[in-house]
Amino acid sequence: MPDHVHLFVKHDPKSSASYVANQFKGFTSRVLRAEFPHLKTQLPTLWSSSYFAASVGAVSAEHCAPVHRHPVGAAVEKAEG
Repeated sequence: MPDHVHLFVKHDPKSSASYVANQFKGFTSRVLRAEFPHLKTQLPTLWSSSYFAASVGAVSAEHCAPVHRHPVGAAVEKAEG
């Protein structure tokens, strides 16, 4: 089971990457805990405080989407298998 998520996000350039990541984590944590109440007692925190952000500049979403659908590790595993 994956222990992380990848998001391709377009946001207001005035908002920092840390702000966007924290807003996403806070919102999804509230929604998931409301839908699955057992998460409140079994997990002290749903998300870790860490995140990774990278900029793609003027590249289109269509250009970046194939990279996220087929991560580098998948190609290595396929070639070795």
